[in-house]
Amino acid sequence: MNSVLSCSRSTAGRCAGEAQLRFARRRLETILDGEGLRLATYDGLAWTADIPASPANAEDMGEDATPRVAATLEPTIIGPDGVVHPGRILLGEG
Repeated sequence: MNSVLSCSRSTAGRCAGEAQLRFARRRLETILDGEGLRLATYDGLAWTADIPASPANAEDMGEDATPRVAATLEPTIIGPDGVVHPGRILLGEG
C-alpha cells in the first residue's frame, strides 16, 4: 500500500514531508549519477575498518563491544576512482 495514499488528515503533513524527501533524494541521486558519483550508507552493518566513514562516537564503544552502524550521519560520496568524501556514522552495540 502506498504510504502517501494511506495518510489521514492527522498525518498528512508528515506524509507530504516524506514525499518531498523522497523527491529530493531522487533528484540528488540523478544529479550525482550524471557526475559519475553515488552515495553510500551503512545503517545496520557490522563496523569494520573497511567502511569508508568515521565513527562520531567510537570512544563510547567498549573494548569487548561488537559495534554496528546505528545510523549514517553523512553518506560517503563514491566516484569512479573510489571514495571522494568519507562519511560519518554513529555506532551502536550489536
